[in-house]
Amino acid sequence: MSESFAYGASEDPDRNDYFSKLRIQSSQRMQRLLDRSVPFAFHRWLAWVFLALLYTLRAYFVHGYYIVTYGLGIYNLNLMIGFLSPARDPSLSASEGPTLPSSNNEEYRCVLGKSFERHRF
Repeated sequence: MSESFAYGASEDPDRNDYFSKLRIQSSQRMQRLLDRSVPFAFHRWLAWVFLALLYTLRAYFVHGYYIVTYGLGIYNLNLMIGFLSPARDPSLSASEGPTLPSSNNEEYRCVLGKSFERHRF
């Protein structure tokens, strides 16, 4: 008698379960290692520079991996740009609220909400 499995399911659920547990355990170990390395920023940068230098020397002596190196360079440049750019663009958020005057002829007026009424004294 054969069992019917759902579409896309593995025919051996125990085997699939073993690999998913192994993947989860390795992911947890890696995250624990990364969490423990947070206070050691200098050592992490030093390790990154060492690995980048090692990879560069390997690519130079093998005379290959240039496309992979180009892709890694673009990826690292993208990470650096994301790190250096602000979380939100100040020029786009200018219409969200009051701004400071940009010339001497303008007056700064604070808007406290829609229910705020102007009173003349």
